Amino acid sequence: GNKEILARSNELFKDLHDQQKNSEPVPADLKSTVYMLAAWQGNSETYKKILNKYETGDNETENDRLLSALGSFKEKLLLLKTLEYGLSDKVRMQNLAAVVLSVASNPHGKELIWPWIKNNWTELKKRYEGPVMHLTRMISALSVVADMKIGKQAQDLMAKDPCPGTQR
Repeated sequence: GNKEILARSNELFKDLHDQQKNSEPVPADLKSTVYMLAAWQGNSETYKKILNKYETGDNETENDRLLSALGSFKEKLLLLKTLEYGLSDKVRMQNLAAVVLSVASNPHGKELIWPWIKNNWTELKKRYEGPVMHLTRMISALSVVADMKIGKQAQDLMAKDPCPGTQR
């Protein structure tokens, strides 16, 4: 909540977004933080900017930063949009886990993860039946948000509709 840091991150985000010739390059080790803080303070317009930068980017490292930032918004509708976007063909299959973990680690997104996993379980199993490590990473996101009730529901779902390799 430090006003100076938030203001500076907004300046740096503007520099990254506008890519002005006269602006000084943002150090690579700050970009993730800048994108996440822009999202944290942002709205649907900021979401569009980050999403557009992701969709038009050609640098995988930069795209990973942008994709994770999409999970940093406070607005639940934007976070749900991010989770659904993660299932689209615009996101590489192996990157969906990072999307889920990003939303799960956001205090505004924690309660969205279990219903989303539950509602998309069939699709997730179908996509990740071979490379279960990605599905296992998504399931592990539940540890951030789960209480005993969610734990029991997850156990029941996975017992009823198992995906080999994810039992642990």
